[in-house]
Amino acid sequence: MHALKILILVAFIIRLALPIASFLVSPSYENFYIHMDSDQYIQLAKQIVNNGDFSFQTEPELFRTPGYPVLIIPGVLIGYVEWITIILQAFLSCATIFLIYKISLQLFKNSSAAFAAALLYAIEPLSVLYCSRIMSETLFSFLVCLFIYLIIRYFKDGSKLHLYLASLPFIAAIYTRPVLYYFQYVLAAVFLFWIIINWQDRKKHLLIFCSFIIIIFLLTSVWIVRNGIMTGYWKFSSTVDITLYFYKTPAVLAAKQHRSLNEVQDELVKHYLSLPPLKTWTVVQKYQYMRNEGLKVIMNNPFLYLKTHVKGFFRILFDPSIKDYMNLFQFKGLGSGYFGAPLDMHYFSNIMSHARKEPASFLWFLILGMLLITHYLFTIISISSRKFQWDLSIVLIFILLAYLIFLSAGELGIARYRHPVMPFLSIIAAFSIQRFMHYFSRRKNLTNE
Repeated sequence: MHALKILILVAFIIRLALPIASFLVSPSYENFYIHMDSDQYIQLAKQIVNNGDFSFQTEPELFRTPGYPVLIIPGVLIGYVEWITIILQAFLSCATIFLIYKISLQLFKNSSAAFAAALLYAIEPLSVLYCSRIMSETLFSFLVCLFIYLIIRYFKDGSKLHLYLASLPFIAAIYTRPVLYYFQYVLAAVFLFWIIINWQDRKKHLLIFCSFIIIIFLLTSVWIVRNGIMTGYWKFSSTVDITLYFYKTPAVLAAKQHRSLNEVQDELVKHYLSLPPLKTWTVVQKYQYMRNEGLKVIMNNPFLYLKTHVKGFFRILFDPSIKDYMNLFQFKGLGSGYFGAPLDMHYFSNIMSHARKEPASFLWFLILGMLLITHYLFTIISISSRKFQWDLSIVLIFILLAYLIFLSAGELGIARYRHPVMPFLSIIAAFSIQRFMHYFSRRKNLTNE
């Protein structure tokens, strides 16, 4: 435990040193922002503090949810939004490291594997980087890990309290990033499976699981009711409709017409803004139009849509995130525009071409890429091992990872959407790392004898 405390302390220092170094190299708070997203989060937090409502530009906010803006409120109140939020995120990231240690202990009952998992995540590039960004990734990953830890405690110990407590971080995670909203239905299916395999105790489990799902349903429905009463839009978030029309649709059209995505997006935005009835439409009618038009394009081009979705899937998994690091330091060389480019059939040949022009950027590309490949390689080794025990907790983790990656893929699929996946890859990968360490330690002892 002493080694874990030292590790967490070092991880905390690293997570604060990165934004400080970034600010010294380029003294601008814009380093910590991503597009308009960060600024909108801050504006929403200020709106909560100053006016006690959740609106943007005088209109009730439907796209974003209040989970992350609530975290920004202390920075707004103190007057140092960026630095206070970064410090809070560094604490949350370190708390995630501790949760990874505890989850691994629950799964594998091995302190060496648990420490290896914590160490892997402590140096994981995305976890370090996004403490410096005014974005929801760090908070979301912490909440997901806390939810999984409490669920595992229920599966292992049968504690009702842990299951009911698990609903709280799960709900908070939905309010932080609505992508998790539909996972409550996946959970219901997993619980049904659990009841089937534990048929003798079905009455006890059924009552507990039903009450758990009802808690989640009721507390998320509060926001749906809020949206419906204020705007007539009876959904949790407009994320699906906006993403469908402004990202997925132009991605399909760009692939079909052999044009750039930005060009098609700009054209689609202009078309939408020029619609004659737009000024008279209600909020519901606007989102209904987006949804209908988006679905029409996708239904008419299912294979092109599948192609763009798969490309996004690979970007999430294999983009080493060097572009994000370059943006943090406001580096504007060739690498910042190239290394974050979409994966295509010329990707690797072009990397070698640019490596000769930017050897320093290429070196960082290799380092980040090797860290990512290490996670994947040892994860594969772990799940291939005969010693690896597949129980419901492990199955639930992999279902969650598949869910997050699948829903985040598409044209919007970028490295940061891998962020909530990496804690669990660290846990699984550490299982085989510990076994390798144990094997070599035994060989060394035998040799010494």
